[in-house]
Amino acid sequence: MLSPLDTKSSLADQIYEQLIDSILAGGLTAGEHLVMDRLAEELGVSRTPVRDALARLERDGLVESANRGYVIREVGPDDIGAIYQARAAVEVFAARLVAAKPAEVRARAIDAIAGTVAAADRLRDSDDPVTAFKANRAVHRAIVAATGNTVLVDCFDTIWNTSVVAYAFAQLHWGARRQAGVDGAAPASGIPATHTELLAALDSGDPDRAAAAMADHLPTGEHHTGY
Repeated sequence: MLSPLDTKSSLADQIYEQLIDSILAGGLTAGEHLVMDRLAEELGVSRTPVRDALARLERDGLVESANRGYVIREVGPDDIGAIYQARAAVEVFAARLVAAKPAEVRARAIDAIAGTVAAADRLRDSDDPVTAFKANRAVHRAIVAATGNTVLVDCFDTIWNTSVVAYAFAQLHWGARRQAGVDGAAPASGIPATHTELLAALDSGDPDRAAAAMADHLPTGEHHTGY
């Protein structure tokens, strides 16, 4: 399940990322018990970085304390709907802020976002759910980062980390992640905006248009098929 660790980043961060990837790939599923000693033995590390990684997962809402360890949280439609609402609060507002920037500043932001979109579009049809999830996440994070508001970026990261179990849940129960475009479930208004259309709206200088395009791009949570 887990791979050898290196020394380029903290052990706790590496363990955290490996556990996230395993949840996304379905190697760890909702309700599964995570035992600190067992994970430490498997990774060949002390209990301390494992404890720190699990504590971070708990803060992100991915695991819950259980007898002598943690369990992967069970999620349902209400949880997924709440995540979509939180995403809209951050990402629609971010789109509005980017579009409202002065033209020269906005152009530089759009160039950076476009590079991320191009990289993500090369990976979006990957059969690997971890790759697909991270590629799409990179696009949305680039848009929020383009606001220059680090608090918004922190909010984005928290929401998307929390969404990992929900995404895995959607994959398991509904599949068809790309059924209606990059982000999955079609919104009530019809076909979701593509990343290219979203870029055009961000570059328009019209905050209302950009906000509407992002709102249309995001899944509503009704079908729970993707992100």
